[in-house]
Amino acid sequence: DLMSNRIQALRMYCSKATHEKRVDVVRRLVRLAQQGDRPERKTKFAAAASLIERFNLDRQAFPEVLRHKLACWLCYVVHRMPVTMAEDYAEGDPHLLALIISQLVRAGSTNSAAALYKKNESLLAGILEPSLLASIAETAAFIEPLGDRFGPSRESALVLPLPEERVIFVDDAHGAQLAEKAIARAVVVGVDLEWSARGDWPESELALMQIATPERVFLVDLAAERMEQPVGA
Repeated sequence: DLMSNRIQALRMYCSKATHEKRVDVVRRLVRLAQQGDRPERKTKFAAAASLIERFNLDRQAFPEVLRHKLACWLCYVVHRMPVTMAEDYAEGDPHLLALIISQLVRAGSTNSAAALYKKNESLLAGILEPSLLASIAETAAFIEPLGDRFGPSRESALVLPLPEERVIFVDDAHGAQLAEKAIARAVVVGVDLEWSARGDWPESELALMQIATPERVFLVDLAAERMEQPVGA
């Protein structure tokens, strides 16, 4: 379509342009996105993000694009995660909090939406749409606000079957070698991987490898700088 052709043309232009010209193109797209309606914002911000990624531009230099990607990501995952985690991602931004509440209501999680609103009521004053506020007002009147403690719902989940001294944190080559020797001797090995909830763009990044033998558990920090060489070997 027409927009796809335009994006392709911008990519071709930027492929031969200087770094400064590429940055200028992205900044122009950001300005157009901020001036357009919702479909135009989505299209222009997506084009800007595509150019930033394609030509390895400094992502932190375009906070508007980062914020738009975060908002899109929250719309997709907010009803699949604990509401306290979603609140953390908003980092006190009232508009992102309002977005989370609207998505929770849309997903039928009125109690969570009301609890989040009640905790951040002062930040959200005058921001929520009247219809959205009306949909959670009755629930917010009696529900407890979100607490600050984040953890598993069952306390037993915090109890390890092994003594704590047998849980070994690995963040360098020496630790990786010790873990490798222990794993090679084990009769059975369990492996679990954890991704960061979002990277700096935001995109998930592999962050932690959990390796369990009957005698030990190794927590391998894949994001540690000292692990780059052993992990890649």
